[in-house]
Amino acid sequence: MVKLYPFLILLSPVLCFSQRNAITMDDLLTISSIAPKQVDNYMTKKGFLCPGKKSAGELPMTFFEKVKKGKQDSLVQNRFIELFEREDDYCLLFRTCSNAEYQSGIEFFKSKGFVWEKLPDSAMLSRHKFRKSNIIVDAQEKWEEGEKVYNILVQRKILPHPSSIRYAEDLLQFDSHEYLAAYFGAANVKKDVFYFSEHELKKCSVLFGNTSRQAVFIWENENSLSEISFVLISGLLPTLSAVEYSGNISQNTWELKSGIRTGMRLKELMELNGNDFNFFGNSSEFSLMVEPVNTGALNFEKTGIMLSCFDNYSPILARSKISAAEAAEKGLSVYVAYVMVSR
Repeated sequence: MVKLYPFLILLSPVLCFSQRNAITMDDLLTISSIAPKQVDNYMTKKGFLCPGKKSAGELPMTFFEKVKKGKQDSLVQNRFIELFEREDDYCLLFRTCSNAEYQSGIEFFKSKGFVWEKLPDSAMLSRHKFRKSNIIVDAQEKWEEGEKVYNILVQRKILPHPSSIRYAEDLLQFDSHEYLAAYFGAANVKKDVFYFSEHELKKCSVLFGNTSRQAVFIWENENSLSEISFVLISGLLPTLSAVEYSGNISQNTWELKSGIRTGMRLKELMELNGNDFNFFGNSSEFSLMVEPVNTGALNFEKTGIMLSCFDNYSPILARSKISAAEAAEKGLSVYVAYVMVSR
């Protein structure tokens, strides 16, 4: 019995955990998909109550675990589920003090095909992020008021209405490959490699590749293909799939809210801007890129423009910087080749 005693001490948290109400990670995903007005019945069956609620379905709502202590029911304050909205997304926060519950949650999301990454965070003991479809799970272990707590935040992103996706800027709301695939369909969103140069490559996502609606998403986080750096719009793109493609691609049909589109002539771009602007010449490392300086109605600091020219050997292009007005006056065949949109 003496030898068995240490084992029983180690087993004690597991026994306590198994006696609790059966809230699983599957339940968390289910709850995050239920309309707020219907959550109360589901939570009651799981042994969680929402004290002092005003009306059914009114957010935020916090449900505490109900346990029996003798003849009385009481609520456990350190194990709860909170439902709330964040930027129109439906969020669920699960709080527990059980490390076993936290670790089993991490293994659950790994096993369900979520894209997983472990994040460094000095303020927390550990942090894991999972992405799948329009769901983001943020699991955090940290100290609060001298007590170690474990939070699992489930964020279900709202899929925008199709009528709201009209302009290139509207694509900026899709902040991960998983979210893109959830909205446009996995068949229309492919993982690819973008060639910045011969030696600089970056993982990317291509929407509607090799079509007139293609767009390339360059990510800040290449591990999880998330956090937009910028979206590139063009008919011809330096990606691996584009290099291997031998067919014809029609003119790209994505347009910016300002009216900028690929294929438009330099004079049209000047008319949209309402003023002259400069672009870099062939002696610059940024050859044929519009200078990121605002001189009129167009925000060239936020919208990058790469030009192309049929008269690439014109003496005017030998300069380091050229006036768009002068280039148009000289009759240079310059047009918009690439448009780069960022937040």
